[in-house]
Amino acid sequence: MVPEVRTPGTGMRIALIVFSFLVILHLPGATEPDGNIRLRALWVAPASSQGTPDPGRKILRVEVEALVPLSDCLLTATFPQAAPARLMTPPPESDGPSFFPSQTGRIIPIRIGSIATRASHSFRFDIEIPETGGGFASILVTGRDARGRQVSEAAKIVIGSPGPAEVPRHGAIEFPAASKGKSE
Repeated sequence: MVPEVRTPGTGMRIALIVFSFLVILHLPGATEPDGNIRLRALWVAPASSQGTPDPGRKILRVEVEALVPLSDCLLTATFPQAAPARLMTPPPESDGPSFFPSQTGRIIPIRIGSIATRASHSFRFDIEIPETGGGFASILVTGRDARGRQVSEAAKIVIGSPGPAEVPRHGAIEFPAASKGKSE
């Protein structure tokens, strides 16, 4: 039998080499968070023609700020069927407000173009808030950084009261399970 010869630290060197190899392989796939875009969504109460708040409507203000120079920027706002929206702010690269219905919800694509570092754009959406039901609005901003890499930032906003309506039963409020959009 031949005695095993080990030099001190061999196991540690092998572990370090394997760890370094795994880190190098993982780096190209690391995309979150990229930190190139700051996205803010704020509710603003609109006033009706008499100056009082209209409970059936709300204004969603979306602010997009570039933290690095960006090009080919596109904001896509998707609203639920129960809460149609209208763009109130003209996009930077268009002739005026636009409204694009789709089959899965309401989708409003806004081509922003290039944004300089620390520059921001603000967009206002007039949203009809449903009396019952609702859903989630999705805001997605995509673009390219100075190296040509795709960057993105997204947010979801609750509109109305999504999900089944509560049912008072035996002194408690229950939220029944829904199957294929129907609640029992």
